[in-house]
Amino acid sequence: MSTPTASEGARNPWQERGDRGYPRAFVETVWTALHSPRAFFAATSGSQGLRGPLLFGVTAGILAQILELLLVVPLVILLSRLFELPLPATPGLEIGWLDLSALPNWILPFLGCQAILLLVPLIVVAYVVLFFVTSGLTHLALRLLGGLHDSTEGFSGTFAVACYTTAAFPAQMIPVLGDLSFIIQVVILQVTGLQIVHGTSRGKALLATLGPAGLLLAAFVAALLQAAGAGSS
Repeated sequence: MSTPTASEGARNPWQERGDRGYPRAFVETVWTALHSPRAFFAATSGSQGLRGPLLFGVTAGILAQILELLLVVPLVILLSRLFELPLPATPGLEIGWLDLSALPNWILPFLGCQAILLLVPLIVVAYVVLFFVTSGLTHLALRLLGGLHDSTEGFSGTFAVACYTTAAFPAQMIPVLGDLSFIIQVVILQVTGLQIVHGTSRGKALLATLGPAGLLLAAFVAALLQAAGAGSS
């Protein structure tokens, strides 16, 4: 399948945010990335620098956290109580000593919003670190797989793709299956983005995406097992 060109309607609204305005550019970027990913990434270039894609990625990440606390957590609590189901254990239900599940449902959105606002600096740092680490590992994997021979974008192209995959954040609003749906869409967007931005094959893009993800998952599981072992001893 050929890569879309600018004459075929390829566009990245976020790169035009100065003219469109940030809110409109953000909404149009999410829509275009999800509905026309090949055209979107055909118009995406690492030559635009790291700041623009990073700003989009962090904004989408924070917005996802806010919407999840405002909508998903209260909905899950409400459904659990209506159908007398066990309340799922989730870190979003507790802030320090305060158990949010014991409060009236109408209070949760206000507390959740305040909690997010207090944690915004930490969330920003976490997303910045996440984007740089995953992009670095993905770019290294692509280089080892020989997927960068025809690319002129460099690391900035890989970084831009990683940041723009957060356009899948609306999937997190789906109760119960939100996280799984989000991960699947992120993988699809990243594979498509790497394939088009770097001009590599779909197989190499998939391996470069899943390889680092597997390493991060293995490191996370190892840390949990070590913590569990330390706790039991």
